[in-house]
Amino acid sequence: MADNNNNHNGDMNSIGLTLSAPGCREDLVTADETEQLLASWQSLIDNAAHSHTPVTCVNIGKRVWHPDILLKLQPFLKSIAAAVQVLLVDDVIASLKQTELGLKTFGILAEIFGASPLRVLDLNDNAIGSRGLLVLAPLFGANAAAANGSGVDENNETSRQQILQVVHQSRLEEIYLNNLGLSVEIVSDPLIPLLLPIAKQLKILDIGRNQLGSGGAMELGTRLLPHCVALTACKYGGSRPLQQGTRYLCRGLAQMVNTVTNENGGEVLLEELLLNDCQFMPGRNDDDEDEPVELLCQVLKHAKRLSKLVLSDGELYAEGTQLVFDALTISGAQLVHLDLENVEMGAEGVEYLVEWLRVSPQTRLEYLKLDTNEIGDDGLASLMAVLSAADGEPACPVLKTLVLDQNDFEADGFECLADNQIPSLEQLFLKENNEDDIDEDVLERIRNMYSTVIISDEDEEAFLHQPAPKKEEAAAEQVDAAEVDDLADAFAAGAQI
Repeated sequence: MADNNNNHNGDMNSIGLTLSAPGCREDLVTADETEQLLASWQSLIDNAAHSHTPVTCVNIGKRVWHPDILLKLQPFLKSIAAAVQVLLVDDVIASLKQTELGLKTFGILAEIFGASPLRVLDLNDNAIGSRGLLVLAPLFGANAAAANGSGVDENNETSRQQILQVVHQSRLEEIYLNNLGLSVEIVSDPLIPLLLPIAKQLKILDIGRNQLGSGGAMELGTRLLPHCVALTACKYGGSRPLQQGTRYLCRGLAQMVNTVTNENGGEVLLEELLLNDCQFMPGRNDDDEDEPVELLCQVLKHAKRLSKLVLSDGELYAEGTQLVFDALTISGAQLVHLDLENVEMGAEGVEYLVEWLRVSPQTRLEYLKLDTNEIGDDGLASLMAVLSAADGEPACPVLKTLVLDQNDFEADGFECLADNQIPSLEQLFLKENNEDDIDEDVLERIRNMYSTVIISDEDEEAFLHQPAPKKEEAAAEQVDAAEVDDLADAFAAGAQI
């Protein structure tokens, strides 16, 4: 029930104890479980007493906490809150259904950890509305609302401004707000007023899978992102900003880059950029404003540290793909993860990818996702020439996962795959590529090349029933792909607070 790893997203340096509450995420924590948790946590602390190791991480997420149950833990948690730097409370109220119960749970959490020196705050997968954010304001360094939520009047401007006053300098660096059901109104106020005082120190901002549209993207792109000069990860996937909202997001990031490089004389720290479900659409603007893809490339040209780039469903087309790879060539970034699913790149776009790989071999690239791009046999032949040893040394010597589903491959394409092995590859995904028309001997040759090859429904079924460690490793690589499918419909059922 506890361990010594307090890292969330691998970006914490402090060494301390972690308190956790394992169990089924759909079930309410019971009174009996609470007693067991208290005993286990106290035992952990007692065993570490000789080394004076504090509790620096509390992970009670993915469990449902009724306020009455949480109150039983409150005295203990308050006794260790002074050293807590990582608070993981994702998905803790969804099954409560009633708004007031959720507010009370949030209020108790805010009362316990409101003065903690938090550096990481994970609120993912909670139904948080305006009142919920106001109740949680102390976790952001703002004023404390009533613990039961009854003191929060979201329609009273004086009350809102009193709550949003900064009462202590927050140390927050990582904030996870994924799938909260946020709207443009909530982003405008109170979310941005809560985040602005800490914008310059933010390293990770995850605000994906929210119903923000172009309006929410405009608020974030104009009011917040230009100030996030320390950002290492920006995750906005699945919030459907449309083309205009994508322009605001990319302009805000470009302004941040300009501040860092020209005004501060520093280096852009961005390592992860997730903009899946945005619309870049080069050459298809109806006005004279900068195109989103051009603004994106202003960011990419300076993002030397970039290791993960997700632009799936981005309508880049071949011309946008060329601009992106030109920008990556300028930066010299060594990617580990590249997701260009369904960007409509076609065979022409693959040629720009191939040229990039020839000019800037990606010696760290482990994951390449190119499904649903109408690559065709010609595009595949060009790609395999640089990924295999056909042209000498492979351009991606540590590539482990290649996703090529739904790309209109035919007999020549499958022969190319069977004749050219990628030395390091472990997982190849090839579904829905006219495989029913391909000779079974060719398919078997491909299946025998790598540890995991998914061509047919039968392959997928066997994969799903294979031993857990192998399946989970492959599934972990597919997380981002799953997140872009009908994200706006994935908001968890529950009351909107």
